[in-house]
Amino acid sequence: MEHGPVIGMIFVQLSYAAMFLLSRVILHQGMSQYIYVFLRQCVACLAITLIVLFIESGRWAKPSLRDVGKISILALIGITISQNLYYAGLSLTSTTVATTMNSINPASTFVLALPFRMEKLELSQLRGRAKLLGTFLCVGGATLVTMFKGPVIFGSQGAQHEGLSWSFDSSWILGALLLIGGVCTWSLCFILQAWMTLDCTSHLTTTAVMCWMGALQTGIVALLFVRTPDAWRLGWDLQLLTITYSGVFCSAIGLFVMMWSVKKKGPLFASVFSPLSNVIVAVLEPILLHVPLRWGSLCGMILVIGGLYSVLWGKAAEEKAGRVREVIVSSATGDFDTAEPLLLSGGDDGVKV
Repeated sequence: MEHGPVIGMIFVQLSYAAMFLLSRVILHQGMSQYIYVFLRQCVACLAITLIVLFIESGRWAKPSLRDVGKISILALIGITISQNLYYAGLSLTSTTVATTMNSINPASTFVLALPFRMEKLELSQLRGRAKLLGTFLCVGGATLVTMFKGPVIFGSQGAQHEGLSWSFDSSWILGALLLIGGVCTWSLCFILQAWMTLDCTSHLTTTAVMCWMGALQTGIVALLFVRTPDAWRLGWDLQLLTITYSGVFCSAIGLFVMMWSVKKKGPLFASVFSPLSNVIVAVLEPILLHVPLRWGSLCGMILVIGGLYSVLWGKAAEEKAGRVREVIVSSATGDFDTAEPLLLSGGDDGVKV
């Protein structure tokens, strides 16, 4: 499981990239973002509940009222507020602006994690500078992917694509503010996940309760903002497919994997993978939506990959230094683990050095 969190977060971002491509289509078709968020959570509730019953059958630990209260707050911030703000901002601006705003997630998570002492800056150490540099590379690379086009590398020159169309009217300003609010609340969700998972007994149960609380809250929001009965009608089309896919792979399984990764590696580790979905979209768009691949996208991908490597290297060096400090402290206090020696001599006596 040494590389489990890395593999898990790559899976999450692959799932998010596909969801981004699908949701962009159905929102452009006129589906309400409030109904989409609510129905997605309903599907997630059914999926995660079946998984909990199958895996934890007979071992399901009933959460306390205190735990339910904490999970409800987490669902309010990470699902209800964050997703509704993000998709409302997307409807008022464009996908280019939305993905650009999403790329600030690692930076905002890193800044929020510092006062909570969940991350260390340590600029005097190479590992601290690597984490800071990697965060800025991820943000800069994802921004370059969405903001700068450049000459076409692969695809048709005449293919239609979204370019930058900055329109500083009231709706654009409101949409940009909503997107920033959605990204910042999602970063805060990472911080709260790290705090909450310290004493949670089961990540699956916590994810299930969070999905149910999120479905209840987003349902209330959808009923308040959508009064037209026709808007709630669904057919056997792309909308139903997108809702089902997003609920199962992004809200249910994806949320569980993120919560587990945050517990293992911390909030910055999970958030720094966020720009990866933008890179995946830049690769898939020329193939699926016939959007040309340009030099700006390629350069941005290189920056994001380099930034991810820099942060992962810094986190690995930080964990290694922490293990070394634990050994030094154990040596000073005489608190050794006699079951397994730290270092064996070459003889048969197995003397601990």
